[in-house]
Amino acid sequence: MLTATLTITDPIALTMIEQHGGDFGREKLYSSAGMAIFTPLTGLMIDYYSSGTGDTNYRPAFYTYDVLLGLSLISVVFLPVGHKQPSESIIKHLFKVLRLPHVLMFIFFLFFLGAFWGFIESYLFVIMKEMGSPNYLLGLTYTVGTVASIPMMYLTGPITRWAGHVNLLVVAFLAHALRILGYSFIDNPFWCFPIELNEAISCYFMWVVATTYCAVLAPNNLVATLIGVSGMVHFCLGKGVGSFVGGFLIAEHGTRMGFRYTGYIALVCGACYKLLHLVWLKKYDKPSKEEAAEDDQTVLQTMLEKRVSLVLAGEKFAGWTESSKSAA
Repeated sequence: MLTATLTITDPIALTMIEQHGGDFGREKLYSSAGMAIFTPLTGLMIDYYSSGTGDTNYRPAFYTYDVLLGLSLISVVFLPVGHKQPSESIIKHLFKVLRLPHVLMFIFFLFFLGAFWGFIESYLFVIMKEMGSPNYLLGLTYTVGTVASIPMMYLTGPITRWAGHVNLLVVAFLAHALRILGYSFIDNPFWCFPIELNEAISCYFMWVVATTYCAVLAPNNLVATLIGVSGMVHFCLGKGVGSFVGGFLIAEHGTRMGFRYTGYIALVCGACYKLLHLVWLKKYDKPSKEEAAEDDQTVLQTMLEKRVSLVLAGEKFAGWTESSKSAA
């Protein structure tokens, strides 16, 4: 459900921003704000309606979800979404894009980002319960990450232009490593608050960067398709493999050492992506000298054409003025 929702809503948001202006990161900011507000609020309602009953009443969570979903559906109905012409041969053109080295490596390392996210999402509460964490602290881990992501979402555009998409994806690997390794070294579960700040980079900010990178890599008629492929690789394939392999690591080496080994692997993956970008993929980020020269020549030709048209218009106006004076 999460993958399908992101696949549909992210291209719609990019299309509307292209039509009406805006910043994708600032639009995603509202989803982080919603998670930060309603996650602890729902927990408080569950505790309130469960007090004195002896059982945990989860109905407020489902009722809140249904109300918010209904409000979202109403707002979507009135959105001026518009439409884009689909590609005549989506699969053929998609494979042409995926054969490009920098696109292929982007998808490849996005799989590993999904694997690390799947690992931490599956076993975070396990290691926290082993440290004796209270139940309310488990819910607050989501709040810390979403609140921390709000200022980063607001500054996504300037940060991306300054650092570049690939460098920010490498930083996401580092954030995953710090988050996973952090839990392998602490004994007090309340240290989760500074550790969970990394979730803002490794999850929320990372997906905004990945989505906008898809818009850079693919032509307009393939943006939605490439985002869908990226979402499938990250949220489905990568997450599933991370949870599966992580279970074997924990069963073989224990929870703490399983986290530690996974964190080291995240560091290695980030270093490999950065190294590949420096020695191989970086050349695909900039146009070749011939292309740059052609672009410069095109700009110069356009300027000359505008200059000639202005001169001709001026001569025509001067001739018309002289003829008017003669007639007078």
